[in-house]
Amino acid sequence: MRTVFAICLLFQCSGLAQPAQIHSEVGRAVQLLQSKILSEKAWGAHYAATLDDASLRLKLVDELGPAAKYADAIVDSAEYAYIQVLLDSLIQLKATVPTDLLLPFDPRWRAEVIILLSNSKQSEGALLKMREEKLSVAEWVAVNNLLLRPRSQKLLGKVLDQIRITHTFVLAELGYLGQLEGAGVSNPDSSKGRPFPEGFPPAGVYMIMLDPVKDAVYLADGPQAAYHLRLKMPGAGPLVPYVPSTSAWQQNFLPGYFAKLTGTSAETAKNLLSPKTKIQWTTEQEFRRVTDQKLNEQAFEIGSFLAKTRLYGSGVFTGKHLRIIPLINDQRDGPARSLRMPPVEVVLP
Repeated sequence: MRTVFAICLLFQCSGLAQPAQIHSEVGRAVQLLQSKILSEKAWGAHYAATLDDASLRLKLVDELGPAAKYADAIVDSAEYAYIQVLLDSLIQLKATVPTDLLLPFDPRWRAEVIILLSNSKQSEGALLKMREEKLSVAEWVAVNNLLLRPRSQKLLGKVLDQIRITHTFVLAELGYLGQLEGAGVSNPDSSKGRPFPEGFPPAGVYMIMLDPVKDAVYLADGPQAAYHLRLKMPGAGPLVPYVPSTSAWQQNFLPGYFAKLTGTSAETAKNLLSPKTKIQWTTEQEFRRVTDQKLNEQAFEIGSFLAKTRLYGSGVFTGKHLRIIPLINDQRDGPARSLRMPPVEVVLP
């Protein structure tokens, strides 16, 4: 351990290293990474993160394969700490890591895995699989945002499967024109604290978030941008509530992904997927006629719009079934009256 502390002192005092010094420190980092002692290997990864050296990036990537056997390590163990330092160093170096080397560390190091997947152009399959797992709201948004970069056709298929398409009919007394209310969406972030044992170099633990707080780093754009935040360890992690990404939460974002994937505006997507129609009440027969007409028009517009989008191509979605759910906002005076309407099926051309 004297060697470790000597190297530590050298790094702290040397300031900007000269080329010869960098070469020397690369050798020392490699030597530590070859150690059988996990704390020394961790110091090697830690020092590697301070050096802009391609060979060290590759060396750290190679360390992931053997480290996978520690993926089930208990949180306060040396094995866990070593993986944390290793992933942190790879993130700081902006390393490109093969997807198969990252997957063993998901879901325990999910934030770190998502960040490293963002550096890869071959991560679509892993991201689509992760999208179906139990994620926080912020993680779910980040994964979808990363899938927007190649404008994934498979993501469009997932969005079409999940999105809740509606048509709201605002029913008012004859002569009354009401106001249509809006709704806001809150964007909580999520993370779990991770204890860290003594005897290892300082490292970072990561959280994915939706708010650009101080020191947050941009991760990927989308209907809602995603960021990541590095918190220094050892010590307890942030005690931030874990907010699961439920289907209700996801509905807040799905129209935005539909717009991004189809290359249209948020306003156009809203008009297609959740229009509102005001109807002045006369008779139930007239109400049924107008609502049937509007729902059929919406179904036709959705099918025609999707058929023209680039991602739709090659008949991949031909025959796919969507459903429009009619919603009735009855603002008429007097006792509530039942006006139920069945969903309308849309078969894509």
